[in-house]
Amino acid sequence: MSELPPEPDAGEDLTAGEYALGVLETRDRATAEARILAEPAFARDVEDWQERLYPMAEAVRPVEPPASLWPRILKALGPDTKVIDLAQRRAVKFWRNWAVGASAAAAVALMFLAIRPPAPPPTVTAPGRVTVVQPVLVAELSDKRGRGFITATYDAKDGVLHASPNLSLPVPKGRSPELWLIPADGVPKSLGVIDMAHPTTVKVSDVLRPGARLEATLAITLEQEGGSPDGKPHAKPVWVGKLGTA
Repeated sequence: MSELPPEPDAGEDLTAGEYALGVLETRDRATAEARILAEPAFARDVEDWQERLYPMAEAVRPVEPPASLWPRILKALGPDTKVIDLAQRRAVKFWRNWAVGASAAAAVALMFLAIRPPAPPPTVTAPGRVTVVQPVLVAELSDKRGRGFITATYDAKDGVLHASPNLSLPVPKGRSPELWLIPADGVPKSLGVIDMAHPTTVKVSDVLRPGARLEATLAITLEQEGGSPDGKPHAKPVWVGKLGTA
């Protein structure tokens, strides 16, 4: 009977053992393989684990039944039993051997889990607390003729708004396009000056985020150069759209 592998030292990187067992996910396995090439100490740990674990797996080998067993089974089942063809016999043998190999791997894995330090307890959400998934909202801002020029997407979870003009729009000299959020109370809130030739990312402040919700209005006015001096619009909206679901 094979001896059990020695327990790992406290603080030993058990990723090497997981790699040797073949239980890592694809991304983690790729990371481990990169570490093997870059970290000689980690590569030695992997070799140590392979030396510890492989003899245990090799010790479990399938037992071939005696040739007389199958005729005895057919005789016991009676004359009406259908004879299994060669392909079926091979399939049975394959799955039997696979099951033996899987059992060996499971035994080694259980041994590895037994010596691995316990994971910290999971964080439990307080009873009654429900996590709400915030949707991504979209608005198409168009001019008075209904032509869409600016697409705005708002991630309610992070409070980030992206404004992307569909084409480069000329802005009159001495004017700055300013983006406004108009919540349910109808009072415009400035989100700052945006670029009408390139995408602009706006971080919506915590104060304004409650108003940035479904059916809220986004508008763009052409203010004096640099934007409104007092946080209030001084021109009529040129492009307007409502936030809706994507």
